[in-house]
Amino acid sequence: MNAKTTSLEPIIRNLRNTAIVILFTTSMIGKFRTLAARADNQPILTTESTSTQDDAIDMLKKLMDQKFESGDYEESLRFAKELVSAQPELPEWKISSAMILKQMGETKKAFNVFDQMLSENPLQPEALFQNALLLSSNGQGVEAMKGLENALELAKKTNNDPVIRDVRLVIARLMVGQRKFEEALDRFNELEKEDPNDWRIYFSKCLLFHCTDRNAEAAEQFQKSDELFSKSIQIDGFMSNFYRSIRRSRGT
Repeated sequence: MNAKTTSLEPIIRNLRNTAIVILFTTSMIGKFRTLAARADNQPILTTESTSTQDDAIDMLKKLMDQKFESGDYEESLRFAKELVSAQPELPEWKISSAMILKQMGETKKAFNVFDQMLSENPLQPEALFQNALLLSSNGQGVEAMKGLENALELAKKTNNDPVIRDVRLVIARLMVGQRKFEEALDRFNELEKEDPNDWRIYFSKCLLFHCTDRNAEAAEQFQKSDELFSKSIQIDGFMSNFYRSIRRSRGT
């Protein structure tokens, strides 16, 4: 095994439990530890809780993650809902809520979250992806792909190339989730030819190669994505929050 592959082994280990599905990662624990043990239902996000809004958001993310990882899904969901209330414009927290609901076995409620998000923006890429992934895991893979194909047709009517590209990327990512690896790789390669500077393509290929036990190639693709992500000025878009969590987990 070469040095480059060895240096990225921690990343491969991090991806082992996530692959296609976004779970959670974050920071900040020490001074907020006592808040994690609260038994009441009072809001955490207040000016008394922490000195700045950003600190409060970081704290809530950490508590949400901790509770999720410990199996306390009710509390994790409560923190996720507070994040939704604090930043309703961000899809990240609503998606987190849906994923917690899925873990709780509340599949219908998880679908309701995605239905609401997609009624507000039928082309929101991460909601499209997570909704399709949930459908697939529920034995509705055909319906999931059909829904994305319909979304692609809708996207084409916008004449907005970035939106169209987002939906095409979602379709390719779902193909990985459905283990259609060769077809997904063809889609990723097509997207790469069109824009070789899109870090998301290399990261998606990294996940695909990991799922097919091609870890050396996965590490190489991750390195490419990391270099491009670091240079990118558009890091708040589709997939960026998940990617940031992966980078934080390795201390960068």
